[in-house]
Amino acid sequence: MTPRVGDRATPVRYAPQEVVRWVPETIELPMISDVQVHAFSADLWDNVKVCRKITRGRFVMPRGHVAADLVAIVLRPPEHEDGQFGADHVGHRGVRGSVNVLPAGMPYTYSCEGARDTLHLSLAGACDPADDDGSGIRGLRLRPLFAAADPLIVSIGTALLSEATAEPRDRLYGESMATALRAHLARRYGVASTATARPASSVTTRQMQRVLDFIEAHPAHDLGLGELAKVAGMSRTRFLGGFKRTTGMSPHRYVMGRRVERAKVLLADPDVPLQEVAAQIGYTEQTSFSRMFRRIAQITPGAYRALYRR
Repeated sequence: MTPRVGDRATPVRYAPQEVVRWVPETIELPMISDVQVHAFSADLWDNVKVCRKITRGRFVMPRGHVAADLVAIVLRPPEHEDGQFGADHVGHRGVRGSVNVLPAGMPYTYSCEGARDTLHLSLAGACDPADDDGSGIRGLRLRPLFAAADPLIVSIGTALLSEATAEPRDRLYGESMATALRAHLARRYGVASTATARPASSVTTRQMQRVLDFIEAHPAHDLGLGELAKVAGMSRTRFLGGFKRTTGMSPHRYVMGRRVERAKVLLADPDVPLQEVAAQIGYTEQTSFSRMFRRIAQITPGAYRALYRR
């Protein structure tokens, strides 16, 4: 019964001094490096690109413009770095865990020496004026930030990298984390270009019921945050905030809970194999299903079935 409202990629290595055109967060930008490894690069969700970049030796980016709002998390700082980002000159050695925020369109040059490891999160329109960021202001743009301490960004970035390299991947979780990152960037580093008051994010009873019915009708579907927001007729960020206020939990947590409840019904029938139970709620691997079920229900599917039959 529908609840009612109100009740890993292969590393790529480049030869020394080879000029390549890559980097999704830059426009036609040649990069020169003694050794460069793309430990991971993927566009798995429609609102964020995740890339871990490792370089060795000399690394030079002579010119370029940031194509999308970019968050760079330093996993290992180089021995020396030098760059010009818009009007800001960066000539210091960063520290592990520091964060750089570069707004779309910013011109820059950059070079460094020594081993370097960074996690890049590229978000198209992190403060898009066409989208309500949930802060009550529309028309935001990011301000640049260098070598800052922001544990929340590091935590979200690490979670996104972990999810991007996981098998199987949880689309709803990844997109929800990316949306939370966008909201944090807008609130903490957004600069208003046009200030227009907006009401607080809210989801009407009708909107919420449409979403809950949709979730219930697609127990095996790889639901995305954008898909659920579209059903509600809202932007991702407004929907995410409104859903949490209405249900007391994130969309990801709610969907996982409903899948577990559906699995419990199926487990009550001893003639349905565990693999079939997993398939009916969207899991191709029984081990992944069992891990999710145990995390939510605090018991394995097999143990639950045994208890139910007593």
